[in-house]
Amino acid sequence: MKKIAIIIILLIIIPVTSFARDYVIDFISENYKEETEDYKHHLQIFHSIQINSIAGQKVLILNGDNYQYRKWLRQYISKSKKLIIKIPDDDNSNFISSKAYTIDITSLYPINEANWKADDPLARLKVIQGTRHILILDKNIKRKKLIEQIVQDLGLPMTSLSDSGEALRIFQVQPDSFYMVIANYDSKSFKQTKFIENLANISPETPVILGGVYNNKKINEKLSNDFSRMDNVLVRPMILEELTKVIIQLL
Repeated sequence: MKKIAIIIILLIIIPVTSFARDYVIDFISENYKEETEDYKHHLQIFHSIQINSIAGQKVLILNGDNYQYRKWLRQYISKSKKLIIKIPDDDNSNFISSKAYTIDITSLYPINEANWKADDPLARLKVIQGTRHILILDKNIKRKKLIEQIVQDLGLPMTSLSDSGEALRIFQVQPDSFYMVIANYDSKSFKQTKFIENLANISPETPVILGGVYNNKKINEKLSNDFSRMDNVLVRPMILEELTKVIIQLL
């Protein structure tokens, strides 16, 4: 119990660097006005754009003193109607709920619309923020739920998936967001073993628990031989057996 408490404390005090949330938006219209107060010799800019986003239609009030950036951005807006905006994580809820949102001009970035792929699968990846997760990969729904329950009982955050391709894309983009991977061999597909090989090349220091096949000595021996030179991969013929103890030992 003491070991579990220490693990939980370490997970809490070692957060992952958080990122701003990116939104792809469609430009609808612009309102722009410049005024100079003679007695101050100071240029005042009133600038807003109406946009459409996944969070709905909004008016962005564009602040900031970077006049050259503003001029450059307006030139691109006249040609392309698609932009990316960066919203700080701690203000994301405010952006979603607001109809008029104030943002610095340098947080907007133009996109070449002709070369932008709207169906980019990486754009839909789950973003791991805060405490690092344990990545669970298993096509067997019942077994995956049992693994999830064990990890949950340890008080550890997790990302649980059934598709090895999606799991690999998530891990490639943010390998430092995971403490460990728990995957199970699928006798009908070799994708899981390829996933482990690719994962080991990306992050050789990340521990991996690879479950074998119950009562299949031949496959389990093959897995052990295939990954014998990878110090971070632990092959377990029965992945659920003493899984709690194994996770604690690896962490």
